[in-house]
Amino acid sequence: QYALLIDNDDTFAAGATTHAGSSVSDGVVTFDNVSLSGLQYLTVAIVDGAMQGPGDVTENLRFWLKANAGTTGTGPMSAWADQSGNGFVATVPVNGPDLIADAANFNPAVDFTRANSEYLLVTNGIWGTLAIPNAWVYYVSMGDAVATQTVFNENLNGARYFSSHNPWGANVYYMTGNNNDGQGRISGPSGLTLNQYHMWTLGTSTGTTTPAGTNKAISRDGEIILTNTTTDTGSGTNQNLYIGGWFTGVAGTYYHDGQIAEMIVYNTVPTIQEE
Repeated sequence: QYALLIDNDDTFAAGATTHAGSSVSDGVVTFDNVSLSGLQYLTVAIVDGAMQGPGDVTENLRFWLKANAGTTGTGPMSAWADQSGNGFVATVPVNGPDLIADAANFNPAVDFTRANSEYLLVTNGIWGTLAIPNAWVYYVSMGDAVATQTVFNENLNGARYFSSHNPWGANVYYMTGNNNDGQGRISGPSGLTLNQYHMWTLGTSTGTTTPAGTNKAISRDGEIILTNTTTDTGSGTNQNLYIGGWFTGVAGTYYHDGQIAEMIVYNTVPTIQEE
């Protein structure tokens, strides 16, 4: 699955030598008999098509957007295709965000401008009519301003939501259930830094056998910052999934002002190693 690229410059755009024949043991990739000459640059690449999911974790992968694949258009975008294999496509109903080529650690990101009411939607959502006892979400985002913002939202049954708001003032929110703390929602101080990328992990489960040892948790950059033991979840009702706006599906509300580089959704609880 892995290859070592060797080049005389740090772009690896052309002329790189590929060194195969690697092995993997206990999470360590080894390349044998590598010959280097003078000042050269190295990077490890994944063979095209070798990995079929984030970190090669494919089981119960529900949805996967990444800004370096599946995008159509740049300024503005017209679509962003899911890479999970489930065939979802986020489209632009009115005003689309821009694709920034060199944004998150030299990788692309999708830039949403709140003042321009930019958002995407997946028609009929990603949950169908499934019950959602477990939903683990990862996204990489950057907030440009303190405001009441929606990262994503899909209405569920009985006034419940699959939703995250970040930043919402000084807080971060995640719910797979009703919009009440101590029930379907977990929220609290986000500790984010504006104009800086953070990786967020949002987990909800009806059980406590989770990486955090609790039903609901939010992590920022790999550190658990919020937990609670509530178990309200929900079921899909074929409602649209909105990305970048429309909390509760209401037009013109709570648009995102910032960038999203990647969003991953699993309908399962990951192991500690997978997380």
